[in-house]
Amino acid sequence: MAEPRLPPLKGLGVLLGGDDPRLVAALTAALVSIGWAAVAHGSGGASGLGIPVARVVVTEATRARSSATAWPATSLDVRTIVVGPRSAVRALLTAVARGAVAVIDSEQPFLDLIAQLDAVLRGAGPTDRSTLLEPMRDRTRRAAALARLTPREEFVLAQLVEGRTATEIAALSHVSLATVRTQIHGILVKLDVSSQLAAVAHAHRYADTGPVRDAVRQIHQF
Repeated sequence: MAEPRLPPLKGLGVLLGGDDPRLVAALTAALVSIGWAAVAHGSGGASGLGIPVARVVVTEATRARSSATAWPATSLDVRTIVVGPRSAVRALLTAVARGAVAVIDSEQPFLDLIAQLDAVLRGAGPTDRSTLLEPMRDRTRRAAALARLTPREEFVLAQLVEGRTATEIAALSHVSLATVRTQIHGILVKLDVSSQLAAVAHAHRYADTGPVRDAVRQIHQF
């Protein structure tokens, strides 16, 4: 079901909404704290906000149809900025194709997210959407390469992400070192990289699901 169209408003400000209420509330409070007239859609304060200078749509990857694609297209006078996780790349691509001028990664540290959102809100004029689409399309292609790994290759890459050597992986898996090296070679070929270090870097940038993503998140907790 599509989000309802927003009522006519009267002044300038930032209107936030979407399918992650906690993040919407946190972003609204943070923007207010740095001087923006920000209101969460449906909070009851929108009637006094006026015509928003920008609309911020927060989406999450778990919904079959996210608010990034459900919110109506805006006019050139109201810029739409979408905040969502990298794993929701298809929804984000659709949002950009429908007129969003910026896409911001919701999984980055919160202070970095706010700084980036503030910078986009302060930007002059609409962004060339082709510059937004291509990086996301590239990310989709690179994430798809990870999806081509076999379960065994995923396990080996996750172990590499956690810092284990081929010898340690072989001992952990009760297989020969030659077998692990063959699996690592398969990983490098599928990811189109030339070294284990490059494969680990690829995992950190593009792993969205499965044991590789779990290993990356565990590393980032420290």
